[in-house]
Amino acid sequence: MPTARGVWENVVATLVVLAVLAVLGWTTSTISSPVPLWLAISLTVAGLGVGILIGLLQRDYSDLPAYQADLLGEAMLALRDYAAGRLQVPFADLVERGILAPAQFGLSLKPEEEIRLSVLELDNSGQAFRMSYQAGHSLGRQENFSLSRATLAGHAFDSRELQWTHDVEADERWQPHPKADRKRRYKSLASMPIVIEDEAVAVLNVVSTEPEAFLKGDLTYIELLGALIALAWDIKVAADSGSRVGAGSSLEKGA
Repeated sequence: MPTARGVWENVVATLVVLAVLAVLGWTTSTISSPVPLWLAISLTVAGLGVGILIGLLQRDYSDLPAYQADLLGEAMLALRDYAAGRLQVPFADLVERGILAPAQFGLSLKPEEEIRLSVLELDNSGQAFRMSYQAGHSLGRQENFSLSRATLAGHAFDSRELQWTHDVEADERWQPHPKADRKRRYKSLASMPIVIEDEAVAVLNVVSTEPEAFLKGDLTYIELLGALIALAWDIKVAADSGSRVGAGSSLEKGA
């Protein structure tokens, strides 16, 4: 699936190439000697390059919010079916496959940029986070993950507000994972608390391999993702406790 920005780049590039080809066709129709093949190829490649460059320079474009809204809408429909018992999947699948995995494609991306999402919960000690759900992280990362509470995620958890940085190494709230691969360093990070009834229960972490990764719209999108996960979480808690789930519901318990 292409990213929202990738779709825009393709559209712009196609329009530019079509314009170049149109000019080339008109030129060949007005001169007596044929245009050399190398010139035609060069103009086509140049047009494609200009199109992609224009796409790269236009990060804040109008179709990104609509793309994000579509992804959030699809996740809401999945959550509705889950709550009604029509989608009988484990809670982990709902969060990872229904929310986190599609959400990666709604964030604006630079070329070669990698985005990873995770939901972190405090362990039994209350001083470190473990990774409960994830999308985009490498195999084994979830099982071996342990991150100190004295990090950006901890600040988001304690403040119950979105925290972010576009330069993690210059931010005192950032602490790299002790087992992190140096070849895959993160540059930007956003941490959104998962809040239920004014109490934080977890944190949505969004990390990027690029600095200055998040547009203003991206941060709003991350806040909405956190609210959506909080709603799913609240439904699960209610199902587990049986306090607000009718007898006809087939919500699965546990993660």
